[in-house]
Amino acid sequence: MVSHDSSATTQRQQPSKLLYIHIFVNNAKTRTMIDTGSTISAINTSYWNTIKDNQHIHPITTTCRMTNNSQLHISGMVVLPITINNINTEINVFVIDDLCIDLLLGADFCDKYNVNISYGGKYLTISTRQQQTRVKFQQLPNTQQVFHVKTLNDIAIPPLSSKVIQAASSSPPMSTIFTPSSRMTNKQHVIAPHPILTI
Repeated sequence: MVSHDSSATTQRQQPSKLLYIHIFVNNAKTRTMIDTGSTISAINTSYWNTIKDNQHIHPITTTCRMTNNSQLHISGMVVLPITINNINTEINVFVIDDLCIDLLLGADFCDKYNVNISYGGKYLTISTRQQQTRVKFQQLPNTQQVFHVKTLNDIAIPPLSSKVIQAASSSPPMSTIFTPSSRMTNKQHVIAPHPILTI
C-alpha cells in the first residue's frame, strides 16, 4: 500500500473528529480542545500570561513528547480553576510554549471527570460525584492554513500493523494538527490519527 496524500493544518479542517468546547478559565471564556489521544492537559504559555491571576507556575522536571517524538518546551505546571457550565473545579495543566490551541484537555481530564462523548448528538457529558453537565461542541470558523504533507519514500504497511512515517512539508516551523486525507484512508482502509505535531 502506497500513500503520499495528507495535510497539516493550523486549525480544524472539515470533516474531523477534533472536539472543541468553550469553558471559563479565571473567568475568561476559553476555546478548548478535547483530545482523548493526549495523556496530559496543557495550556499555551502566551494565553496563560493573558489570563493568570497572581498564580505561579510550579517548576517540574517532567518531559513530554509528541506523536512524532519531538519534545515539547514545558515552562512548568499550574493548578487551573475552570468552570464548565455549573461545575467549578481545578485541574493540573502543563504550560507549553508552542501549543497550537489555547487550552487542551487530555485523557487525564476525561478519566477524572468521566467524560462521555456523543458524536451523534455533538456534545460531551462531564460528571463529578455531585453534578453532571452537558456541553455542546463548538463549530469553529474555517480560517486555517493548509499545508500539504508528502512521504519521503513509498510506504508499505502490512495488514493489522502500524508504522511511523517520515514526511516533508512546505509549512514553516509550527505546532499543528495533522489531518489525514479522508480520500486516502477510505480508499485504502487505513486508520490514521489526528495528532498534534511539531514541524
